[in-house]
Formats: sequence, structure tokens, C-alpha cells
Amino acid sequence: MTEKNKDSEGLIFDYSQDVRAGFIVENMLPGSVFTPNNSFEIMDFVRQSNNDNLSIIPFGGGTRKNFGMPPIRYDTALDMSELNAVINHNPDDLTISVQAGITLDSLQAVLLEHGQFLPISAPLSHLTTIGGILASDSNGPIKWRYGHFRDLVIGMKFFNSEGSIIKTGGNVVKNVTGYDTAKLHIGALGTLGIISEVSMRLMPKPRVNNTVVAQFGNMKLATSVSKAIFHSSVMPLALSIFTGNVANRLGVSANTENVFLAVNIVGGPDSVERQQKELLQFCFAGDSNDFKILTFLETGSFWQKLTDFGWEDSSPSLSIVRVSTDFSKIDKLMNYLFKIQFEDRLNIELILNPGYGTIDIHWIGQTSQIDLEKFTKSFKETIRFLRSQSERVIIESCPSSIKREINVWGEIPDGFPLMRSIKEQYDPNVIFNPGRFVDGI
Repeated sequence: MTEKNKDSEGLIFDYSQDVRAGFIVENMLPGSVFTPNNSFEIMDFVRQSNNDNLSIIPFGGGTRKNFGMPPIRYDTALDMSELNAVINHNPDDLTISVQAGITLDSLQAVLLEHGQFLPISAPLSHLTTIGGILASDSNGPIKWRYGHFRDLVIGMKFFNSEGSIIKTGGNVVKNVTGYDTAKLHIGALGTLGIISEVSMRLMPKPRVNNTVVAQFGNMKLATSVSKAIFHSSVMPLALSIFTGNVANRLGVSANTENVFLAVNIVGGPDSVERQQKELLQFCFAGDSNDFKILTFLETGSFWQKLTDFGWEDSSPSLSIVRVSTDFSKIDKLMNYLFKIQFEDRLNIELILNPGYGTIDIHWIGQTSQIDLEKFTKSFKETIRFLRSQSERVIIESCPSSIKREINVWGEIPDGFPLMRSIKEQYDPNVIFNPGRFVDGI
């Protein structure tokens, strides 16, 4: 039953058990849910929450709701789903401004009508929102050619804890005033403020969009070919390497013993044909034992499924860890992971993105089917090893009990004092997502 109450400011909060249950974070239930219909309601809500010292956890599609450390308090869930409009689209300038609650799929559908697209990918794109992607720094494999999402953001509006709206940048590419301030919110998990609007630059939709998926007998062969591609004239939109059980779930192959290399090539017909021929030469020279070419419709579905791997409610990974590392260390890391997989009888699958040096490690299984104490011990030892060998290791998903024993963020990064000082300026009462980001801010 719906239990909605209007406060003295005219804001409507939902206190019903059924609604609040949809916003559980790390087994914590919010006291209420607030769903604004416009920026003025956000302003009043944030100002009132700050005055009453009530904590806020912003929600987009809820796809990363358990990312980060558990909150130290959780009074209200801020549901941004109704703020999902396109504010301004200038096709000639290849720019767009949107409300933060618009989903990635909805945005791409609007852009497709104009032959344009936003060159990013993220898990569960039918649910995940632009604001959520930015706050969690959630990136899929489409980053090789066009870079990080932060490089596409040209402006932003957000609310600080006083309810004041702050505007950075603009809605045209040449206006970059305040751009660095906007960058601070990317990956800050909503701890610096509530992102309400985002302006971005776009790209023309490629005329041809193909993917080559090649099979190799081992990881070393696949990574060697990826290095050859990196130093060639081939310019992929995306390039990923993944293990056999990932391929099996994607429907690419039933051969779970092989390692797979997928390369997304886009452009005009002649350019794609030339790059595809060069790519296949690398695969043959690298002892690829099989390959297939996916055309336009197959390509879109394939890359979204790969991006979704481990995040779907139907088959979530037990734990997901993203490692940023120098790929010269790949053999040492792989040997360790294969060793613990055998010794601890764990099912570990890998997705590598050599173009920007990340490895996504998935522990497959369900909490109810494992010895959690044994798994926790093995997992902690693995994280310690990975952090000793890598630039950065972030635990993106794991059982809540493990977060009581290990910090998902790892060591405090260089430059973090600046982030803390900005946190103190924008949110001195620590009401935004308290305790969830690096060093408990």
C-alpha cells in the first residue's frame, strides 16, 4: 500500500515498505523515497535535508547501487527517474544537454534519428542513467577510439548541500569554463553533489559497424595479437579479450577452453573492409584457430551482452574486480589467477581491455552455494596480490560481509586531499552518500 506524505514545503515522500524495498543499499532500507519532478523540487529537498542533517543516496537505474563501501547512514533515497528529458539537442554542433535521469538507451534512440550517437557503453544500458554512469564512472569497452566519457562532457549542473545549483562549462564544445569542476563529479559516487543536467559532445553514427571475433588456444596468443593491432593502422571502436565461459554465455562459441579476441571496426565501407583484412592477417599470423564476422545488428547485441556480463540480475557474478595495470605484467597476473582457481576450486572468468589497460575479474557463483568463509580468505589474498602488482584495483561488486574486512577502493590516490577539501566545501554536513567513497567521504 502506498504511504505518501506531503511535508511543510509541499514535497511528497513515499514511506511504504514496498517502494522503499526497491532502494535497498547494502541491506540498508531508506527511511523514505523522494522522486522529484523538476529542479526546484531537488533544490527544496536538498536544502531541507541539509538543515535536518538527513542523508541522501541518489538513485538512477539502481544498476550500481551496491558499488562502494556501505553507507554509514541512509535516510532518504533520491529517485532521479522522472528527470529524464532531453533539454537541448543541436545536431549541427553535435552537442546535447539532458537531464541526469535519462537512460543510455533512451538517449541513443533519440540520437539515432539524427544519425548520431554518444560513444560510450555501460552495463544494463536500458536501466542505467547518464547521471549514474558519470557518478560511478561506469565504462564499457567502447573507449578505445573516443576515450573516456569525461572527455565528452562539456558542461554540467549539480546541487551542493545548501540546495544551490552550480553550473560548469556550457552546451557548446568551445565553452569549457569550469570544466575541471565537472570532472571532479565523475567517479565521485554522488558524494560531492547531485548531478541534475549534463551537456555532451556527440559523434556521427558510423555507416558500417562490424566485429571480428577470433579464437586462440591461450591467453598469450590473444594478447600478442592485440598488441600487434595496437601498433597497426587498425583503429577499433572497441577491443576486448575474454575467456571461454564468457564466450559461451554470449552465444559466440561452446568451446570453453579457448580464449577469444573481439574487435569492433567502424567507418565507411572501404575503410572497414581494409581494416578487417589487416585484422584477419594478424589473427592468422597469431595462430587463430577460428573466427567469425558479426555485422551491424549482431555487433550491437554482442557488445551490449559483453558489457552486461556479470551484472544481470538473472546471472550476477559473485564478485567483480577491475584491475588497472601495465600489460607487461599480464602473464604473472594470469598465472596467479589460474593457480587460485585450481587450488581453491573457484570459477573465475576474465574480460581484458588492452586498449586502456584494464582487466575485469569475475568470480562466478552464488553466496548460497559456496563456503563464504573460505571464499573470503581466498578473495582477500587475491586482492592483496593484485594490489601489489597493479596501479589500481577496485572491487566493483562483492558480498556485503567482505566489505567489513577489506576496503573496496584500496589505497588513497594522489591528489585526494583536493577531493576532500571540495567535499568539505560542497557538503560540510556529509549528507551525500556518506561513507561510501574513498577514505569514507
